[in-house]
Amino acid sequence: MGKTHARIGVQERYFSFMGEALMETLAQTLGPEKFSPEIEREWNIVYEALASNMIHAMNIENKVLASWNKLKAVENYEEVAGGLLFQEMFRTCPETKMLFGFPLDLDVESNVILESRRFKTHAKYFIDMIDRTMGMVKAKQVEEHMKELGDIHSEFGVKDEYFPIMGSALLHTLKIVLKDDFNDETKLAWEDVYGRLSSRMISAIKASRSSKS
Repeated sequence: MGKTHARIGVQERYFSFMGEALMETLAQTLGPEKFSPEIEREWNIVYEALASNMIHAMNIENKVLASWNKLKAVENYEEVAGGLLFQEMFRTCPETKMLFGFPLDLDVESNVILESRRFKTHAKYFIDMIDRTMGMVKAKQVEEHMKELGDIHSEFGVKDEYFPIMGSALLHTLKIVLKDDFNDETKLAWEDVYGRLSSRMISAIKASRSSKS
């Protein structure tokens, strides 16, 4: 809900108005006997908790979207960001080179990697995958997208333990590309979003493996 409301332009200040409207609606619907001052206080506590969580989710979404749009302003952002991301992935976890057919001891700065068509294609594809996910508002769309990606990554032999490494590589890439625009708050927002997306992806990969076994 936070994601949806952030995308349609809901502002934090709207929540106080909504709270007042909710209380007025309950008062008129239930009447003074059923909607006593005590019950109104309880409703206010519940609404404030819900609104606080919603605002937190909206703030996370807005920070992630703002930083992603800045990254997209970079010329050839898919190739630039994708290349940096997978180079960092290879540095941190050399065995992932083998997914692309590269030997373990191959230098990540080697032209054999950087000029590889398969490397370039998948690097751009990964960034495009994130971009498409950023553009999805409805949860159902995201779930269907994750299922599709789960099937693809299951065939490539992607392991669950690669996802935290990929997350670190993504944060590293955003920091390099965005520089000072990638502050601690933005980093935390991305950690939250990536954590949820990677969890869905891992579940989708496991479901894909189970269906094929």
